Parts: sequence; structure tokens; C-alpha cells
Amino acid sequence: MAAALAIGALALWGFTHVAQDPCKDCKGCCGEEGKAHGKGHEGICVMADHHNGTFQVPVGGYLHACLPSNPTTGYGWQIKSIDSTVIKPVGKPVFEKPSSNAVGAPGFQVFQFQGVARGQSVVTMVYVRPWEKTKPAKTFRFTVGVY
Repeated sequence: MAAALAIGALALWGFTHVAQDPCKDCKGCCGEEGKAHGKGHEGICVMADHHNGTFQVPVGGYLHACLPSNPTTGYGWQIKSIDSTVIKPVGKPVFEKPSSNAVGAPGFQVFQFQGVARGQSVVTMVYVRPWEKTKPAKTFRFTVGVY
């Protein structure tokens, strides 16, 4: 039953796939060599404790936002605002399964972004249930300078 709920929640959020190689506490989100799971693109990994941080990527470079998420609760991260003329999302987010087998254990949503032109963008993401029109449960914001 829990597996069916999890699969339904993942489908609701439009995840492209569930990664088979979850990262431990998201510290390995981009791998030891700065590579994102299954993407093969070097980049910067931004995590929840980097809220309000500022990061620099070159034009064509990648940034990965790896945020704790529990889609079985109906919540998921969405991009609320971004200057896509400077940095754009690449593909759909990937869900990294939890390292724990406990029912309802949170995993991580990994968003990939690519710098497209020199400039600066504030990226704001919200943790919401898409059918509720209430204040987000969480907000995550960071600034990206593309050089």
C-alpha cells in the first residue's frame, strides 16, 4: 500500500524516474567528482543548508539543487521564480530514494539548472501540495551569478 502511494505521489509531481543510486544525506548528490546522478554533467551542488547562498557558474555550467522531500505526504518542490534568460531548469526533477527503508522516510528532489547567459538570477523554490492554495510549507532561495 505504501509503495502504491509513493508511486502515485511521484507521478503527481511529474518525476522522470526514481534514481537507483541515492546519495547519503545528499552529501554525494553530485558525486565526489562533481557529477550529478545519471547526468554526467559537472556542476555545483546546492543543498537545503545553502538557503540564501550565492553561487557562480560559467555559461553552459550546471548547478544542482538537492532538497529534502517526501512525496508520500503530497508535498514537493516547485520553482516559483527564476530568470530563465540567465539560468534555466534542465529536464524534470529526479527523486533520490531515502537511504532508510522506513515507511515515509524522506528522500531528495534534485533539480538541474544550466547557465545560459551572463548575469544574475535569484531562484526561489517552494515546498507545496499542488492542490492546496495555502502558504508554502517551506521556501528555499539562492542567487546564481553566471559568468
